[in-house]
Amino acid sequence: MKNATKMLLAVCVVSLLVAATAQAATVTVQQGVDQGDGNGVYAGTDDTSLWTDGAGNTHRNYGARTYLFAGDPYANGPAGTNRIGRPMMRFDLSGVISGATSVSSISLKLKEDGGVTTKGSGTINIYRIAAANAAWVEGTGDSTPDLAGTADWSHLSHDDTDWAGSAGLSTAGTDYVATLLGSISFDATVGATYTVNLAASDAALRLSLIQEWSGTQANNAGLLFIADTDVAGGGGSNTEGLVVASAENATLSFRPELTVEYVPEPATMSLLGIGGLLALVRRKR
Repeated sequence: MKNATKMLLAVCVVSLLVAATAQAATVTVQQGVDQGDGNGVYAGTDDTSLWTDGAGNTHRNYGARTYLFAGDPYANGPAGTNRIGRPMMRFDLSGVISGATSVSSISLKLKEDGGVTTKGSGTINIYRIAAANAAWVEGTGDSTPDLAGTADWSHLSHDDTDWAGSAGLSTAGTDYVATLLGSISFDATVGATYTVNLAASDAALRLSLIQEWSGTQANNAGLLFIADTDVAGGGGSNTEGLVVASAENATLSFRPELTVEYVPEPATMSLLGIGGLLALVRRKR
């Protein structure tokens, strides 16, 4: 009888181990696409670009534009006027991911595409937007000036709320968290695909990001993209700029794609159950 009990408990332990392993999950989301996970068509991506130039265009909203632009990819206009584009992007994973206890990877895939072609080469650095700027709205503009309630270079919400630090989310530590999440090295290859693993070396930061994006924590402020040539007084020299498809792009497969590998909370419960069973086996001896 004692041996039978031990055998039964051993079978339970193995079953729970298999269940715990099986509960490791991978989720992929892309605007307008049904990923077949039972959640239907995903509609949780917000993105827009902020823009400034020497002509004083700082109040335009680009929320409906089919592409995002970082740096200065535009061929028209005078050079050397500090022309700067900065994309913002946010994924809402509430209802998609619940109770993540650890996150193995966060992979963001972007596709070069747009009415403007990427120029030159460079690096795009990705940062977490500060919680103080979490209320930004992508808007419905396509280079539309003075669109009330939406994000533009000068405003979190045109034209009644400024960014927490300075225009264009320019103040590290106030407008965005200075910890680098990842970088994209780009060149002028038309149609290139760029993939970056966010917070690749920081498990705690990955978990914190997904907890925010899934609604476990407040203030899903999203991501800010800053070109390496985009520095005070020196960016936008009409030489380099990355253009990628936005969540409004007509080609669904070109839109920003986020893949998260994580362990949900039930796996932790299974492991606790395994510990209890092992303790019971020891007591039976």
